[in-house]
Order: sequence, then structure tokens, then C-alpha cells
Amino acid sequence: MQKESPTSALSGTPTNILLSAFFRENKKYERWTQLVEEYATQIPKLKVAFAWNHAKVCLIKTKCNRHIVFEGSGNLSDNARIEQYILEDNKEAYNFHYNWIKELINGKIETNPQNAYHCRSDGKTRGH
Repeated sequence: MQKESPTSALSGTPTNILLSAFFRENKKYERWTQLVEEYATQIPKLKVAFAWNHAKVCLIKTKCNRHIVFEGSGNLSDNARIEQYILEDNKEAYNFHYNWIKELINGKIETNPQNAYHCRSDGKTRGH
């Protein structure tokens, strides 16, 4: 069986990935973040950005117009603590997360530790 290359896996769908800046600025520059950035240079429709955030959100818009939102408190690790997760088909939640993530990726929001940005469920923002 032939292994699919990263470039062919995402060839048709625009994909944005927002990662925490922590993984390359607060501790050793982790190898997986370097690989994701490398793939982004090879895949025209893949956009990768780093920002100071602690959100754990995955958004998937399907061909049959479902708006899948997966969010929760757990870090992507083998943490053995109790965590909470929500998995839903919710266009409003999808659009809320999609918009603030897009703004971060496009540099319209600054999220450094001195000037923190918070998203609220009512659509308003507040500085910290």
C-alpha cells in the first residue's frame, strides 16, 4: 500500500491551522511544529499560524453542509485528568470560532502575553 504524501492529503480543501505559540516560543521548538510549518510551504491551501492562545477547537465543514465543532479543556497529550469535551453540529458555534481563528491567522488580532485578547460568547471582546 502506497503511503499518501501530506501534499496530496490536503490538495482540494483550504485548511487553516492555528497553534499555540507556546510550542515554539516558551519551550524548545518542538519538531512537530516544524513539520507542520514545512508542510504549509509545500501545500498551497494550507495556512499555519501561531498565536498566544489556549483554546482547543477543531472545526470541520462537511460537503453535506454540517458544521462540526469539537472543543474541550484537554491539552493534546496523554494527560490522565478529568476533562470536558463538546462535539456538536452547530453552525452558530462553528461561525463564532471560525471568525476569531481567521482573524488571528490573518494578523487582525494581537495575542501576546502583555496584550491578551479574549473571545466572549456574546461576540464582544475585551482586553486584559
